[in-house]
Amino acid sequence: MLDKVRLSFRFGRAIYAISLPLTLSAAAVALFSTGVIPTLLLLKAFSVPVILYLFTTLGKKDEIYFWLNMGISRKEYYLTPVVVDLLVFIVLISVCGFLGNVIG
Repeated sequence: MLDKVRLSFRFGRAIYAISLPLTLSAAAVALFSTGVIPTLLLLKAFSVPVILYLFTTLGKKDEIYFWLNMGISRKEYYLTPVVVDLLVFIVLISVCGFLGNVIG
């Protein structure tokens, strides 16, 4: 499984690049205002389908076959970067929310 996550940093680079600013800005907001964490979770929930849509429509169509030959299924190709991004988002929001409560 870790090999597939490592590979996702290569084929899912666009998803990570688009999601990283949203994740970092949401974490900064959660640090200073912990009351908006449910809203940030909704924002992330609505942004994931948009990012996946952009990834599938604007991506190179031939590139997926290269990764399928590397042993990644179509489902893993699309879901691995999203799951990793969501886990990072939840951890950052949790840590920043906790620090925000400690600081404030």
